[in-house]
Amino acid sequence: MKIFKAILIGIMLFVLGWNAQAQEAKPVFMERADSNLVRFYYDKNYFLVDKNCEFHSIERIAEFNAKTSFFIGEFKDYSLDGKLLLEGSYRQGIKEGIFKAYHPNGQLKWQMTYQQGVPVGELNFFYPDGNLLMTVLHQGETVKLMTLMDDRGRRLVMDGNGKYNFKVPYAGYNPYGFPFVRLRGNIRDGFAVGKWQVLFEDDKGTVEAGEEYYAPNGAFREGYDYYTQEVYDAARYPLWPIEPFMRGEHFVSKDCTFDDFTGYTMYLGKAISDYFEGAEIPDLSKYEITYTVEVDKRGIPKKAKVATKFNPDFDRIFASALGEIGNYIPSFVNGEYVDDELTVNLIAQKAGDGSLLFHSVKIIRKAENP
Repeated sequence: MKIFKAILIGIMLFVLGWNAQAQEAKPVFMERADSNLVRFYYDKNYFLVDKNCEFHSIERIAEFNAKTSFFIGEFKDYSLDGKLLLEGSYRQGIKEGIFKAYHPNGQLKWQMTYQQGVPVGELNFFYPDGNLLMTVLHQGETVKLMTLMDDRGRRLVMDGNGKYNFKVPYAGYNPYGFPFVRLRGNIRDGFAVGKWQVLFEDDKGTVEAGEEYYAPNGAFREGYDYYTQEVYDAARYPLWPIEPFMRGEHFVSKDCTFDDFTGYTMYLGKAISDYFEGAEIPDLSKYEITYTVEVDKRGIPKKAKVATKFNPDFDRIFASALGEIGNYIPSFVNGEYVDDELTVNLIAQKAGDGSLLFHSVKIIRKAENP
């Protein structure tokens, strides 16, 4: 993944004024729509992608200041078939006023008001038939769930009290293969309280995946992952749908690969970073790493080999981290999954707090790129 906000001015000049030869060599993340407006190309998660990428699914039309990297005034986001998905406005790069999103059938999906970039008042979600789904109340730094309706019109939560039972899409890559997370628990005065169930769900059914505990004031206490037997200290799953549109204003781009689109590269970088938590690697500032791994058609890895070496402590922990990666996305050739050898390139870099982060993950598949 490439975060190019710092060089956005150069990219804008390049994209808006390039020649035919450059057009073939460089991805097009944005281009001029008319004299005042710019067209931006996003995937469904609001990562910038090349306009010819198969994962390109959203186009934003907006006025844009290349010198400040700010959106200015009103914008509209459209699907590739021309349906309005989202509209709102910015004041010098800051969200201001009413934002509205729409279902594919044109019905209002959600509506929120921003003041100087901060959500205020009610965030209302609606079902595709126009009926109310959920109301979330923003009061300064306090956020409360006030209303939850099921798809039959029955109130599950009313005036901030009731029993929560709702599923949201699993954000990012899911190593377990489930597209949804369902949460069940009690809401009191707008806050999650007590013990909550975490369940993974697909069209075949639901399985228990963990549990989470909240204090009477809604503060998260701890959670337990049944799959990994891990205890965690920060809530992992949102109580309401998290809309990714805010990523669009940060101008983060992705390569046009299935690994990037599904979020697997981000998942892999985080998994290795988590394994290094607390490790002492004193001499590392930034280091490029390459390894190869054989992955069968089920996505199960074997024989990971690291091509670059740093020092014995780092190399030992890194090899152990790779041994804990239990699945990769298998390669897909001629309509079927196949055994393959993957070459993985990534960067290890110390963050400001001294922790070690692994990022800029790129996966090259031998069978898909003979």
